[in-house]
Amino acid sequence: NRENQYNPIQGTGHADLVQAPDGSWWLVCLAFRQQNGAHHLLGRETYLAPVRWDKDAWPVVNGNGSISLDMDVPTLPLSPVTTTPTRDNFSGDRPGVEWVWMRNPVMENYSTGKDGLHIKATDITLDNSKESPSLLLRRQEHIDFTAATEVSLTNAPDGMEAGMTVFASEPSHYDLYVTRAADGSDSIKLRYRLNELTHVESSIPVPAGCRSVGLQVKGTPTTYSFAYSTDGGQNFISIASMNTRYLSTETAGGFTGTFIGLFATSPSGSGDARFKYFDYIPENK
Repeated sequence: NRENQYNPIQGTGHADLVQAPDGSWWLVCLAFRQQNGAHHLLGRETYLAPVRWDKDAWPVVNGNGSISLDMDVPTLPLSPVTTTPTRDNFSGDRPGVEWVWMRNPVMENYSTGKDGLHIKATDITLDNSKESPSLLLRRQEHIDFTAATEVSLTNAPDGMEAGMTVFASEPSHYDLYVTRAADGSDSIKLRYRLNELTHVESSIPVPAGCRSVGLQVKGTPTTYSFAYSTDGGQNFISIASMNTRYLSTETAGGFTGTFIGLFATSPSGSGDARFKYFDYIPENK
């Protein structure tokens, strides 16, 4: 119906009907949340809705056949859910289960420990659609969020890049990173890759003596806003914002949603990047 055309939850499907021990019926399905008009970036999520069985009729979902963000219905017994900390110091033996790789990773290129995450740079870029770049990814789970990290380069050759990417696919990503020049100086750059178009929006020199750089991205329904810090993450300076729609499924294709990634690459395939931490702070549900 017309009302459901404007529902913030769309694309419902792949449903299963289940009956709880108390006799109530429920539907578990996949769907996606829209933002910035008719665009979605979070991929398909799992939804639970109540089901009513009327006599000699089809089952009725949530009273009106739709899925809602908030449903005021009797609930099943509640169980505590373990939440992921907002800061990951990478202090364990390996990255947590919330982290994923592209294709089959070369695990020797990643290490974790008391001083954070180390990623060895390779010559495989984020644009490569066949091999596995040195890239560790975490799904964007919220429309409004803040993500941040602090990166430093070691034994970096000319042209090495290391930093953070908002990644939809190889042809569609926004990259905020530190790069090393032939004279040994570093710069902070913000780059947009949109299919055939690649644009470096900004290049900011890293002050002499600054050994690590903070990188930050803030997500809203309509924008990703990028910022940097050269004082250990105490103060972030805004660089620019980019429209979210260009990384959406409707524009970029795909259906698995957008990721926030940490990466390292260099033309010579050498160099090492250390990420001191990774913050992921949701601003809403």
